[in-house]
Amino acid sequence: MAARTSTGIGVGITVTILGVLTLALFVTTVVFMSQKQAAQKKLLDLQEGVKDYVRENEQQRDDVQQLKSLASKDRPPASVVGYLINQRQEAMRLATGSKATTPEELTKTLASFPGGENSNLVAMLRDREMQLATEKKARQDADAARTQALQDRQNEVTRVKSIEDNHKATIAALNVQLDNYSNRLDKGSADIALEGRFMGSGELSASGSFRPHQSGPDFDLKVKIIRTKLSSIHDLLRAYGGVDATAGQFAFFSEVTVQNGEMKGYIKPLFKDVKIYASGTRFRQRFLSAGL
Repeated sequence: MAARTSTGIGVGITVTILGVLTLALFVTTVVFMSQKQAAQKKLLDLQEGVKDYVRENEQQRDDVQQLKSLASKDRPPASVVGYLINQRQEAMRLATGSKATTPEELTKTLASFPGGENSNLVAMLRDREMQLATEKKARQDADAARTQALQDRQNEVTRVKSIEDNHKATIAALNVQLDNYSNRLDKGSADIALEGRFMGSGELSASGSFRPHQSGPDFDLKVKIIRTKLSSIHDLLRAYGGVDATAGQFAFFSEVTVQNGEMKGYIKPLFKDVKIYASGTRFRQRFLSAGL
């Protein structure tokens, strides 16, 4: 009887332990399942949240992987989103001076400039740079034209003064002799002879006989100019021939007879060791060298 009682007690204890273990297992299972469901829900929420930043089909794109690689190299390493935010802020700082500027604000600012609605910041900067370069070139050209105009005016003043000085020197150096000047036919012809310097460098001699005549001019005239430097008549050549003389000599011979309404004679200009260049408005176009 005592053995049967001991066996019953052992079975009861075993059943009790098994019941407790079963209850514990049940509770554990319930808790685990609850945690699993919570974890799954959290995972789903996270997955849904990630979709707001990058879609599943976008994660393997080359540009996304490149951003991921760049973000990992940042110091400290950043997420792709954090890297993009930092880059956008830096871009705004470079564009506007403020990291807080939004793309919408930048777009609005660009639209306030002429042509900004259909352009971008870099293109606008390039356009402004080209406009500034064009305006700078125009200003430089205007300054150069003004300087050239002032120089041309000064050159003209110098040229006129040189002509006047040469004329004065020519007139001052003339030695004129006039004989038997009269307007009466019975007095015969009037003779004139002159010698002097031509344009301050050449030798000038001329002689002529003027006969009073009722029907018109009646005279003989001889003119000789020798060893005249071309540079002394440079202004004359430039004004009427469009050339500048740098070297050479000029000579001139002429004999003319005017009588009975007719003119006979010759005019012979001669040049020697000539060096001239054709002059444009401001530039030397071509150089001529001749020995005649």
